[in-house]
Amino acid sequence: DLLILKKIKDGISERNSVLNNSLICCNGIMHCGTTIDQFLRDNLEWMGRAAHWCKFTATSSVGMIHNKHLSESMNILQRYLPGSGGGPYQEGGALYALGLIHVGDNSDKTCDEIRTYLLKHLKQASNE
Repeated sequence: DLLILKKIKDGISERNSVLNNSLICCNGIMHCGTTIDQFLRDNLEWMGRAAHWCKFTATSSVGMIHNKHLSESMNILQRYLPGSGGGPYQEGGALYALGLIHVGDNSDKTCDEIRTYLLKHLKQASNE
């Protein structure tokens, strides 16, 4: 329920990254495979303040929410993927999200295009 998430978010200090990260994880689990990313869209500014691994988790949770929605995966993650200028944690989280969306799928697109894309960017990664 989005109202529960909002009330929890409002009750957490913005400086408590552990609780904020936990809330992002809860949202991902609650909406796994549903494509309901309203909480993330409503709180982009709040999530944008996340740093390091919290940013990775926030970005990768998009993959959890859009799990198995294969045809739109690249469009959904476009603003976060490598080359977007979001930094290593955001871009790494987007690659992880792409894997989460396609996990368990053995279609030609996943096996060829997505796997090749992931391997290419993982080999090019030179950051943390």
